[in-house]
Amino acid sequence: MERDGETLQLFIENSLDDMSGIEKRILAIEAWELEDIDDKLVNEVLRVVHSIERGANSAGLKNIKELANWMGNILNLIHNKIMAPYTDVISVLLNSADVLSGLIKNADSSNEADISELLEELKSTAKIVKKPRVLIADDQNFFRTMIKKMLISMNCEVVGEATTGDETVELFLKEKPDLLLLDLHMPGKNGDKALEEIIGFSPNARVIILTSVGDSNVVIKCLKLGAVNYILKDTTMNKMKVIIEKSILEIME
Repeated sequence: MERDGETLQLFIENSLDDMSGIEKRILAIEAWELEDIDDKLVNEVLRVVHSIERGANSAGLKNIKELANWMGNILNLIHNKIMAPYTDVISVLLNSADVLSGLIKNADSSNEADISELLEELKSTAKIVKKPRVLIADDQNFFRTMIKKMLISMNCEVVGEATTGDETVELFLKEKPDLLLLDLHMPGKNGDKALEEIIGFSPNARVIILTSVGDSNVVIKCLKLGAVNYILKDTTMNKMKVIIEKSILEIME
């Protein structure tokens, strides 16, 4: 499509002006809970990407249009309180905003740029909207509360909390969760025994083991039984999220 040079230049100037300071606004959107979302800020960023999407569509700038469209999809999910704007979501939006600015500055050649990887990342982020159902099994109340808060911020549905091995098996069979976070040490039946029983009933169960540093032999046993991964209980929240998100994305595929 042939583009009028003056019109294209006007699109570039207006879009870059709109994009000015957008990184700060995206950063300010970050929140761990849906009720903490700043609707005004989200709407401000949404107006910018929608305006750029419309302008790019008129100018035949397909990459700019598609990138703005997917940013808008994520922002709409945040605006509608379907997705919490936690750190990883904000990181994807910030990266997208940076790439979008670069495409706009070089709008005339933007259609030749390869943005397929970034678009896939945005699409994967949007997939998390389908709430994975997660069961937490741990006898420490403070740890369950911390994990539950993190899971909710990641748009997961916590379908139950178990404090013993027997309760874990019972709740798993009742709720049939997409993912089980299973502590190795609980009153009564330990986590490895509960896992063995669960795998016997449901061979495709997705289980992440919660453990301490000294449990390496039992962790290896659980991985051989069918657990998909493990989390050291003294690890950082961000590392926990990375491991859990990997399993969630595999569930959503």
